[in-house]
Amino acid sequence: MGYSKNRPFVKVDVTGEVDKRFDEVTSRLAEKAERTYVDTQLQGVSLSYKESFPDLTALQTAYPTGDTYNHVTLADGMIYTWANNTWTNTNIQANGTGIADDTVTPLKLSENHLIANAKGKNFFDKSKVTPDKYVDPTDGLIKNAVGRYLSEKIYMGESVELTKTGGNIAMYDELGAFIGSSPYTEKQFMTVVGTSYLLMSINSSAELNTTQLELGSVETGYESGLPKINKELIVGFAEDVTSLVNANEKLKYPITYTDVVNKNLFNKMHVTPDKYVNYTNGNVGVAVGRYLLDTITLKPNTDYTKNTLGVIAFYDVDMVYISGFGYSTSTFTTPLSTKYANISVNSVGDLEKMQLEEGLSKTNYETGLPLIRYEQVKGLPKAGISFQNTLIVAKSGGDFDSLSEAITYIYTYYTIADTITNPITIFIMPGTWEASIQLTGGRAIALKGANQETTIVIDKTGDYYNAPVKMAGPINIEELTVVASIENMSVPEPSLKSYAVHHDFSGEGTSTIRRCNLISYADTALGVGLQQSQKLIIEDSYLYSDNRLGALVHNSESTATNQKLIMKDCRVISDYTAVLSLTDANNTTGTGDNRDTELTFINNVFYSTVNGTSGILSATSPMGNGQFGYMKLTGDSYGNNLPQLNAI
Repeated sequence: MGYSKNRPFVKVDVTGEVDKRFDEVTSRLAEKAERTYVDTQLQGVSLSYKESFPDLTALQTAYPTGDTYNHVTLADGMIYTWANNTWTNTNIQANGTGIADDTVTPLKLSENHLIANAKGKNFFDKSKVTPDKYVDPTDGLIKNAVGRYLSEKIYMGESVELTKTGGNIAMYDELGAFIGSSPYTEKQFMTVVGTSYLLMSINSSAELNTTQLELGSVETGYESGLPKINKELIVGFAEDVTSLVNANEKLKYPITYTDVVNKNLFNKMHVTPDKYVNYTNGNVGVAVGRYLLDTITLKPNTDYTKNTLGVIAFYDVDMVYISGFGYSTSTFTTPLSTKYANISVNSVGDLEKMQLEEGLSKTNYETGLPLIRYEQVKGLPKAGISFQNTLIVAKSGGDFDSLSEAITYIYTYYTIADTITNPITIFIMPGTWEASIQLTGGRAIALKGANQETTIVIDKTGDYYNAPVKMAGPINIEELTVVASIENMSVPEPSLKSYAVHHDFSGEGTSTIRRCNLISYADTALGVGLQQSQKLIIEDSYLYSDNRLGALVHNSESTATNQKLIMKDCRVISDYTAVLSLTDANNTTGTGDNRDTELTFINNVFYSTVNGTSGILSATSPMGNGQFGYMKLTGDSYGNNLPQLNAI
């Protein structure tokens, strides 16, 4: 009831209103969750657990209809919860060990995560390819082919626009079913609806350093597909890099470091203090002052060498002890069933000295911490190498231990203008360097070997497209032995075979070859195709082929001017009937508009082990005022044992 001084009392019947309110309260109480329901929901987000079982089957047997508590299975160390009428893995490890390995996808990571943006623009990671495999774009099947390379899975969504420099692409849905492809010749393509991941394959090792797969419809400059690490993360290798690797263990599609882990398998950052392994029975015990390395993986039936500071115990795939060695054993072969090993040392001082490496030879100590190559670091200043304009390639102690990687570094971080202003020198220490390198595109680069006889660059495929050195423009090579050979007898010989040095690429400027041995066991030693405004100088060098010409020279078939070749003080030897070929390609098979190609020969010896010096020059017949077609022999050509090459 209510009162108003402006009106009389009014009597109100409230019975109906009370009944209505009572019904509402009853209805809402019915909607409230019962205790069992609440317990079940809270259980799913709890990190606590009650009991442990050997495996999931044992848990299911003990609680076939579920339980209000979480439980742990020892087989995988995971906490399981009852959800949707089944025991479900929470992907949370018991005992506070955190998120399970191999469970966090990139989409779950924030942009400012430790490894955010660790990948560069290139999705093709050359460090994670499988050799002698390729994907067939017609059916998506993986097949064998010696010399080809297959990428890892490249996770990619549907309807994504991509550009590639080459390579076959196959597309698969989330169940691994083949659903589409992009052939070698197609540069731009769109992933089909339903795409979950791609596989990419290339045809040769030479393409490892040039293949790129990137977002968008425009091809940009090549960038290595190796993981990129922002330089601000690299404060101290001992801490920050280890943190990065630890974080990487949680990724479902992790960054791998297969080509940057060093020889020492004993990583001092991954040890537990006051623990040791008993190498006679494989048991782990407590001992103050000792250090136990985290369990590592070793190859079965493989030779390893350790120093005498540590003991080691071997285990099979189920972590069942097999055998072990004490301090005094340095070199050993792992048992046939080896999968894992435990190693311990006696003191903190031994952490800085302990080394385990594959092979029978003990080498100098190297820290077991992960190593990072220059091309993996985003924004590394050029001053980060030993000399801004000099790179040293050496088996150890240099800037690079791979000639190919040194070349890739220059083409990644130095523009053409950089090298024209300050030419780059790659100093190569003695040794045999297996590589197929391309020095073209206008960068000014010098390759200098430490010794003409002992610094050897070799390609063993014998493939025309894999010549050990391909060059044009402002390039200088000195004091090297360059060899093209065919040593892989398990595959058919290539139809087109390799020169030792191939100079038949665009790029204006002067190239020089000085004090080099050019040797081909596949084809001609030196193949030269002059192009617009190019000069090639070969001095004081030895050219040899055991089955073809010592040197083959031609000018450009298409319109081109200002082409010059100078050969001085060289010995050119062949086990073939002819030694030297000079062809005016422009006026025999080309556009016929070139008249100014100039050839200079001074003090050279040409010799065939078959014909001596008789008939060993193959040349285009004179045209106009030229000596070899319209190609002219300069007036200062003299001193050669072939009279056709002497002007005076």
